Amino acid sequence: MRNWTLAIGLLVAIAAGGAWLLMRSHAVAPTSPPETTEVPPAALHVTLAQAVSETFAPHIEAFGTVEANPRALAAVAWPAELVVKRVLIVPGQTVAADEPLLEVALSPDAQLQVGLAKQDVHAAEKASAAVQSRFALNLATQQEKLMADAALATAEAKLARALQATVPPNGLVRATSGGVVRMIAAVAGGIAPAGAPLVTLSRGDGLAGDVLRADIGIDPREAGALRGGESVQLRAVDGDTSMWSGAVDLIQPTLDPISRLRRASVRFTASSAPAIGTPVRAVITLPGEAASVVIPRTAILPTAKGDIAYVIADGIARRRSLVTCGREDARVCVRTGVQVGEFVATSGVADLTDGARVLVLEAKP
Repeated sequence: MRNWTLAIGLLVAIAAGGAWLLMRSHAVAPTSPPETTEVPPAALHVTLAQAVSETFAPHIEAFGTVEANPRALAAVAWPAELVVKRVLIVPGQTVAADEPLLEVALSPDAQLQVGLAKQDVHAAEKASAAVQSRFALNLATQQEKLMADAALATAEAKLARALQATVPPNGLVRATSGGVVRMIAAVAGGIAPAGAPLVTLSRGDGLAGDVLRADIGIDPREAGALRGGESVQLRAVDGDTSMWSGAVDLIQPTLDPISRLRRASVRFTASSAPAIGTPVRAVITLPGEAASVVIPRTAILPTAKGDIAYVIADGIARRRSLVTCGREDARVCVRTGVQVGEFVATSGVADLTDGARVLVLEAKP
């Protein structure tokens, strides 16, 4: 009986061990990860416009500032430091040659310089006379005599310059030539340095183009189309409805190091012109008119490598590099990059990439 009990206990133990091993193998068995399905990116919503063929007068837009033409200006200065008592003119005033511009007086420092120059001459005269007397008695050498004479000549020349720089007759600084007052540097009650421009006049009574220039900055990608002489229409940036006509006069061959634009000078071709310092918008008309591919300006995306647009076909965006031939407020003339009849994205352009799926919200003709 005892043997049967031991046998049954042994069988139970073996069965329990097998069950434990089976459960452990199931617990540590690796589980395969669930299969995942790749979700395609969501389509971007865009609006479209169709590229059309239109007669487009090629032109370039630029911005700049009205400046004085240095070749047409004359600066009135005085060789001595002055105290400005009164300013007798105003900017824009036409003055005649020899007309009073300022009432002035010598500054205390300038008066001191005249006094010192006189003292130097007096001392040099005494020294020269003493050397002359000694030389007559053979007590001074020829070299000492020459040095004394040179010192006296230097002192006299210094005094002559100081006397020439004294206050002008009647204390009035006058116009050296007729013209228009463009700038007044002198301020009543202020000190005007010796030789510094006091008043700047435009010489003559010619066209504004002889006196003023519009200095404008042009996108270097468009400046290559300019040859000089192109017609320009200018308007004030501040919304003034006045318009001025001009022509491209000078195109700088290199880029401006700060703005990275090509600078150009526009001369005015009529007697009227805006005031110096006026910010202006310039529209430069290029020669000739032709049927061109035209797309909305909102389809253009500027990049570091040039303008691009996205052409949409079969719900896919395709990036195109553009060469433009003119711009307006709402339209852009495209020389290469887009063909007539193709559709370009006009909204959401900054979010598009080449090959992106799109969902068209609206297509404009």
